[in-house]
Amino acid sequence: ASVAELSDVLREMTAELRSSHVHVSLGDAGSTARRRSPAPGRLGCDLVWDAKMRGYRITHIVGGDQWDDLTGGALRKPGLNVAVGDAIVALNRVTLTEEVGVDEVLTGKGGAEVMVTFKVGDRGGGGGGGGGRSTGEIAPAAAASDKKNRSGGSGAKHKKTKGKDATAADAAGANGTLKRGDVVSVRVRAMHSELDARYRDAVRDRTTRVAKLGKDQVGYLHLPDMERTGYSEFWRHFPREVKKGALIVDLRGNAGGHISELLLAKLAQRPLAWDVPRRGAAATYPSHACGPLVVLVDENTGSDAELAAEAFRALGLGVVVGCRTWGGLLTTSESYGLVDGGEVSLPQSNVALFRDEKVFAVGNNDAIEPETSASTGAATGTAASHRNVIENRGVTPDVVVRISPTDHALGRDPQLDAAVEEATRLLRERPPPKPPGKKRPEDEHYDDVTRATRAEEAFAGGSKHLKRWPFKTFAPFPQSDSSEEASSDDEDDEDATESESDSEREDANARRARGGGGGGGGGRKFNKPKGAKPKR
Repeated sequence: ASVAELSDVLREMTAELRSSHVHVSLGDAGSTARRRSPAPGRLGCDLVWDAKMRGYRITHIVGGDQWDDLTGGALRKPGLNVAVGDAIVALNRVTLTEEVGVDEVLTGKGGAEVMVTFKVGDRGGGGGGGGGRSTGEIAPAAAASDKKNRSGGSGAKHKKTKGKDATAADAAGANGTLKRGDVVSVRVRAMHSELDARYRDAVRDRTTRVAKLGKDQVGYLHLPDMERTGYSEFWRHFPREVKKGALIVDLRGNAGGHISELLLAKLAQRPLAWDVPRRGAAATYPSHACGPLVVLVDENTGSDAELAAEAFRALGLGVVVGCRTWGGLLTTSESYGLVDGGEVSLPQSNVALFRDEKVFAVGNNDAIEPETSASTGAATGTAASHRNVIENRGVTPDVVVRISPTDHALGRDPQLDAAVEEATRLLRERPPPKPPGKKRPEDEHYDDVTRATRAEEAFAGGSKHLKRWPFKTFAPFPQSDSSEEASSDDEDDEDATESESDSEREDANARRARGGGGGGGGGRKFNKPKGAKPKR
């Protein structure tokens, strides 16, 4: 028997345990070290063969975090000027054909610099990643860096090269634009993986769609796991999205971890008061208090993410939307290595939810008999009301919505649309509290400088938008006093008189030093600056 066949037998055997977090993986019997496979290179784009252009036409360019070398699309870097509609005709001077594709040439090029030769196509079609201009022309940034030609250093001129490899500056010509049919070669550092960049684009597209459907009153954030990555993603989006009103927390595809209690402590906060500053918009207390919440789950939501969804509903924080989850809530903390390089993982503890009989018979647990989870509950000696009702069953959402293969092929997301509908419904039923006092019009649409200017105009009485400080709980702006203004004017006059007398005394001393006397008779007059010392 081969190693693969033995691995299948062990998996079938462990499946009879009917327990999650049990995994057996066999290594290579002839090696204890992991074999190094050539890292494939990625360009961060979707391609399709175009027989007319004799190359792979770009239909979508992955963006990601363009400022990050690891999570940014390779073709989105500054100065490349590659756009949707262009066709990649060669890589490292290897001509691409239908038989010789991009993946074949980029084998083992992950993280390496490659030369990409592309032909400028129709950039007015748009779609996917964008990047082109509607006129079909684009000014290359590479031409801006060629300072020698503009300063007369070499006297060379850019020549448009058609059908040959040329840099962006050479193909641009004197007018600084790329024309359709130009062939340009640029250097690109191939990506090790497109996963992070495509994930960032997917989250950005979903956030935009939720904002559009929810009319900027519904926020969105996705948690890929319940570990370091998920925690960083939570704090990357949560402070901004929670201010919109309602919030959708997407746990689809979340494989679990151990940070659910940290997230629940934040999501359970509700607005208790308002922090009203003298200037600026009022803020809720706690600062990250949540409005109506909706949780999205699917069949790939497992482990700690399932516990978070069940606890979310038990606490009455909101509605759970999607389809039934994976059904594995036995926790594991470590795995054990085998002599051939394989691993074995076993569950370490059980999770028994605190529930009385009345609550236990409500929701997705009403069909569970005591005997169903007795094997899990009896192992820890828990009572009938304290049992693991998620293991081997999962969490059934309040609103069940499934994504069909047709929806997936067409790029539709009915689960996300249903979550937005539930969030807007909850907003109508429980509108967010409004800050106290009279609302200043358009106050949130101006920066601090504009707000300060408008406040000064309002104090002077010449503004139609803002009046005097409306909140009576705080002291108003300082009122002007006529007596204080008069005293300040008198002080200014005295200072001016003293400065004039001082200058006159200095001029008289200067004339006496030159021998012209104090009367200013026959001596010459010199226009010297005030405070200048006489020349001896």
